[in-house]
Amino acid sequence: MMTMMERLMFCVVVAVAILAKCYGLATIDSGKSFRRREFHKYFWGGGVGRALPLTGRLNAEANPSGVHEDKIHFYDYNGWKLSYRRKAASRGYENMSPILLIHPVGIGLSSWFWNKVFEEWEGPALFAPDLIGCGIKNGGDAWNPLEKPLSFPLGWAKGCKALLQEQHQHSEFVVVAQGGLAPVAVLMAAQYPELAS
Repeated sequence: MMTMMERLMFCVVVAVAILAKCYGLATIDSGKSFRRREFHKYFWGGGVGRALPLTGRLNAEANPSGVHEDKIHFYDYNGWKLSYRRKAASRGYENMSPILLIHPVGIGLSSWFWNKVFEEWEGPALFAPDLIGCGIKNGGDAWNPLEKPLSFPLGWAKGCKALLQEQHQHSEFVVVAQGGLAPVAVLMAAQYPELAS
């Protein structure tokens, strides 16, 4: 069983790896800047001590059309209609833990933030929920704090938990949070260890 700090570090490392592979550059502990191929060799090849158990990869050639297979799906949590995107696991990755991608928060941000990852990802299944109050263009409910108060980050973590429980065929998800939403990932790993790491 992973400790809380190990879970947090794992989430941070996976988030950095995904973003670095998407956008082509990353800064590693040595302070050097690496191109995508060099980063792949350094990071996945064990340059930071050991390779991660996450074996998915980004591959633009695998999806030359640029169109990803996801579509908007819906689920309910505590009276909220929430939306999420899903991309099925690539062949050979069906039995691996799926990945829950939590988008950053800001004006207009929602699961679309992960479009580039969805377009190029080959690996375990991806799930990208629109957090409560986000993704209104996708059909999710708007949030009015005067009508329905919400505690942050706990409310968002509970909303994500509801999605994981709906997708119960998977034993455990790997949670990746971007930006200031690391507390959501940490809360999920701490409070729902049977669902998220």
